[in-house]
Amino acid sequence: MFQTDDISGTLQSDFEEWRDTLRTGCGRYYSEGIKPNHFSGWVRPISVRGLTVLDIGSNAPRVERTNRDVRLDSADHYFALFAPSGQLAMVHNDQAVRLAAGDVALVDASRPVTYTADNGDPWNTVALSLPRQSLISHLGFEPQGGMYRPGGTSAGRLLFNLIREPDQAEGPSSSPADSYMRLAVYDLVGALFTPSDPWLGSRQSDTLFRRIHGIIKDGFADPDFGPNEVAAEARISLRYLQKLFTERGSTCSDCIFSFRLDQAARLVQRRASLGTNQPLADIAFGCGFRDYTHFARKFRHRFGHPPGAHSEKCHGAGQYPFFVFGGDWLELTADLLPRIASRGDTVIGNDVWIGRDAVIMPGVAIGDGAIIGAGAVVASDVPPYATFAGNPARLIRHRYSDDDIERLLRIAWWRWPIELITEHVRTIWAGTPVELEQVAERAGLVAQR
Repeated sequence: MFQTDDISGTLQSDFEEWRDTLRTGCGRYYSEGIKPNHFSGWVRPISVRGLTVLDIGSNAPRVERTNRDVRLDSADHYFALFAPSGQLAMVHNDQAVRLAAGDVALVDASRPVTYTADNGDPWNTVALSLPRQSLISHLGFEPQGGMYRPGGTSAGRLLFNLIREPDQAEGPSSSPADSYMRLAVYDLVGALFTPSDPWLGSRQSDTLFRRIHGIIKDGFADPDFGPNEVAAEARISLRYLQKLFTERGSTCSDCIFSFRLDQAARLVQRRASLGTNQPLADIAFGCGFRDYTHFARKFRHRFGHPPGAHSEKCHGAGQYPFFVFGGDWLELTADLLPRIASRGDTVIGNDVWIGRDAVIMPGVAIGDGAIIGAGAVVASDVPPYATFAGNPARLIRHRYSDDDIERLLRIAWWRWPIELITEHVRTIWAGTPVELEQVAERAGLVAQR
């Protein structure tokens, strides 16, 4: 069924066709290190036992799925990835493995992954798509992407033989036996990737693992803190650190994110109970996240709702805003309104320029004369006459000196009578703060601050 015997003789798709077919079955990927006109490869989707198998080959030396790709397509499934031929290195979920013929690895489509071919040789993989929720429900645990088993295991051989023939070989594609065959597939995946029982570890490794947890608890708020820093602090190799977590069905990175998210949830709940308007982005950055969008996605995945709704989950089973329709609905719910957590008003000052696709988070105040760059995510207050850009938005520069900013705020030309604005519109548009101040003084319109 699979094109594994002679790779050089079976390359058949151009780059765009290969990329689009791969995107349909696996999610967004892109290749590096080869020009499109020199690219060859194939992607063959095949229905096997009611599941989808993708026979994939290419001469691209590097294929990558980035964090941006994960965000854009929101793919939510696993792949059991077989290597029928060729050599392929894989970096996934803080694990680095080298796949040879017959090996199998588990890939989580919700995490970035990079594949690199040895010496630029053509390669071939067979990917069995596994629906996440169905697999987790059947196994009773959530397997971790990046796990790897060498060729020759009984479960690996049985699973590969089970999926190598298409449905047509046994009759109609919707055979009643398919549901049982899928369960057999899930059982074999479980046999391959079930984590080791943590209690089987030695007393020494358990003591070390508890110490590692303490190290992570002390350091997770540092955004530069990761598995390398944990291993260095524990005075063990990164490989041994990964082994300790793999034996317990987890990864060091997941543990770090778990601490960060738990702390963020506590701070969000505290923020609501105290009625403060602390920006949620400040909480995210204080818990070790560099990017608010990444924090919000992680938070929603962990708790089932965005950070802003975390404290609101206790308000009741229904979230419908009955009170906005007035009448009996307002009267019957008026006493409940104070319980609704508020992030405060979003305030946009005067003479503010906001670039395209910028996002202003709830509760943020933007000062007069500020500039917000295109695509910025503004999660904290912006001072008057400041330029902010980026995600999260940061101060790029102040537009004027402190004296000129104070002068412009006292002038407050947007409060002038419309006739005076019309008379001096050229000065407002192209003049200096001092020239604008002279106009305001002559008109007796300089405010005291």
